[in-house]
Amino acid sequence: MYIDIIPRKQWPERNNPFDPGVIRISNTNETGIALSKYGAAGYGEWVSHDKYHADAFRRELVDKSAGVLRERLGREGYTIVTNIPSARNSKVAVFAKQLADALGYTYMDLLAVTGNGSQQKEMNNSYYQYKNAVDKLKLNPADHVPNRARVILVDDMVDSKWTLTVAGALILSAGAEKVFPFCLADSSNMESD
Repeated sequence: MYIDIIPRKQWPERNNPFDPGVIRISNTNETGIALSKYGAAGYGEWVSHDKYHADAFRRELVDKSAGVLRERLGREGYTIVTNIPSARNSKVAVFAKQLADALGYTYMDLLAVTGNGSQQKEMNNSYYQYKNAVDKLKLNPADHVPNRARVILVDDMVDSKWTLTVAGALILSAGAEKVFPFCLADSSNMESD
């Protein structure tokens, strides 16, 4: 029904900031989910429209996402929602805050963008997507990851999974116990608008 976001298992190089000298990722994200296929009938159409043609993601996507996460995560102890930040707009942050509220969880700005880097869809291959994510994401010094926290990591789209992988590695390295990625749509193998 929903699309699993299978975590990456290997870094593209041994010279990585999380597991220096090692290819295998030591702390991976949990298997997450995408609510829809980007542009597909129903939720995928809503995501496509709202991403480019609305001021915010519609409330129906918040409510459906909260229901899906309650069903999938049950009583697994997740209490924090954060998001992949954007230098271009706050749509995902607003959505993540609404989702946290709908779930009764705490919203935290655990990540920040450095201003470096481009949009992932502009990167030509997996290695460049990884490097771009490493260059542009960092932990937000204003919000500290609570020790042993279980965190839902929200983004609007998933394609290569490098942004989620790098963000999850940052959050896990700061003391979180688990990171569960949740995206509104899977855009892999799709043409962008």
